[in-house]
Amino acid sequence: TTLQPSKDKIVDDLKSLISDAEELLKLTADQQGGKLDDLRARINGRVAVAKDRLADAEAAIVDSGKKAVRSRATNRYG
Repeated sequence: TTLQPSKDKIVDDLKSLISDAEELLKLTADQQGGKLDDLRARINGRVAVAKDRLADAEAAIVDSGKKAVRSRATNRYG
């Protein structure tokens, strides 16, 4: 579909953001402090949610693409 390139770009951007957040968490793991620990916990939680949503979005994009291909094949040969 015409939206596919932008969807792919969003998925790639989200993957990069998640990767950067995970790297930041690893690099600051040895630093202690109440506010920093709280922030790290929130980021960990949000990264986990983002990964789940990203997986769902990728599956939806793939499913949408498969439906489009089937629809074109049906219209062409059906």
